[in-house]
Amino acid sequence: MGFIILGVIVAAGLFYLCIRINDGDIVILCLLSAVLVLIFGVGGGLFTATGEYKSPIELQTVELQTLTDQTASTGGGRFYVSINASNAYTYYTQVESEFANGESKAYVSRTISGDNITVVEEENCQTPRLTEYKQNPCITFWSFGLTCQKKLYVFYVPKGTIAHEIALGQ
Repeated sequence: MGFIILGVIVAAGLFYLCIRINDGDIVILCLLSAVLVLIFGVGGGLFTATGEYKSPIELQTVELQTLTDQTASTGGGRFYVSINASNAYTYYTQVESEFANGESKAYVSRTISGDNITVVEEENCQTPRLTEYKQNPCITFWSFGLTCQKKLYVFYVPKGTIAHEIALGQ
């Protein structure tokens, strides 16, 4: 709202300045500037997030069969997590498939990456899972943040499955 008000005030001031100026080229430049300020003021007020975000809302939880962080490290347990510049995780989940018959099981591989991923090692975790959350921006005086939704991914894994001591090149 504040960006919108500020944009309207600055645009109105530029329109007033345009009325007072008699030179044709400067009037066109002034009017163009006023329209741009108005567009950026309204856009900034509607589509930016300047405040904090609301509490995360759980979207979905997927049971994991395996998880790896795509590094050349080794460690104990089924899950290998270590320092990785790309922060990319590949996981397998069980799915229904026309190719799996009888006692067969089908799995699909998915990879997610980004700085919005957290791995939580839980004491009493029986089933490793990936939970996807979304966070909506708080509406502030300055902005509404209509398109500024954040997605967060949290891997919950059993305690002791994250490799804390890494041996490279083995």
